[in-house]
Amino acid sequence: MADPLQLLAPLIEPPLPPVRVPTESLPASLYPAIGLAWLLVLVLAAGWLWRRRAPQRALGRIARMSDPALAANQLAGLLRQQAIQPPRDWLEALDRVRFAPPSAEHRDTMARLCAQAHSFLNAK
Repeated sequence: MADPLQLLAPLIEPPLPPVRVPTESLPASLYPAIGLAWLLVLVLAAGWLWRRRAPQRALGRIARMSDPALAANQLAGLLRQQAIQPPRDWLEALDRVRFAPPSAEHRDTMARLCAQAHSFLNAK
C-alpha cells in the first residue's frame, strides 16, 4: 500500500515566506505631524462630547436651584432651546410652579419635573 504522506505531499503548498516590513516606512519628520493630528482629533472628540452633555449639565444645575419659580423659568427656557415638546399636563404643572404664588409643594413638583425633563432630553 502506498504511503498517504507521499501521495499528499505535492498537494500541500509550502508556507509563504515571512513578509519583510521596511524599517524606514515614514520619514522621521512626519512623526510630530502625525502626533499633532491625533492630538487634534482627541481634543475635538472631547469638545464634541462636552457640548453633547451640556443640556444634561444645565438640567442638573436647574434641579439644584433653591428658588422653584426661577428654576421653572430656566427649565422652560432649556426645553425651548432644545426644541422639546413635552406633554400638556407636564407643561401645566410647570406653569403652575412658574406663575402661581410660592408654596411648599413647588419644590417637590420641580424635582418631579426635572426627573421627567431628564427623560425628555435622553429621548431626543
